Amino acid sequence: MANLKTVFLMVGIFLFAAVVGLGVFKYVNSEKNADYEIETIRIDDMVTNIANGSMLKISLSVVVNDKTNGNNSIDELLRDAVVSYLRTIEKSDLEGVAGLDYLKSHLLSSARHALGANNVKEIYIREFIVQ
Repeated sequence: MANLKTVFLMVGIFLFAAVVGLGVFKYVNSEKNADYEIETIRIDDMVTNIANGSMLKISLSVVVNDKTNGNNSIDELLRDAVVSYLRTIEKSDLEGVAGLDYLKSHLLSSARHALGANNVKEIYIREFIVQ
């Protein structure tokens, strides 16, 4: 009989801890999601010279937090960061799959530097041509 009471007590404590833990988890996650909304900014058909005189055409989608309160200059800040970076790279830096990964990681870093590390979530390269 004492063993049965102990088992029921342990099961009760376990269920109580599980319910409290689930409640805390949901509360913490709802607070994180309430702070911002995710938006995607499209940057279409940017054409620029790169360091060795070649031309590069690129189109991007940039995933950001809520366009930082509706600031319309976000697009211009992103364009400036992207063009400033692109002018420093060589055509040889962009060759193959490794070149595309290199480009994407450095564009993400440039965008985070321009808008803040927590404001830029991801960059997707939609079009990429080097001549």
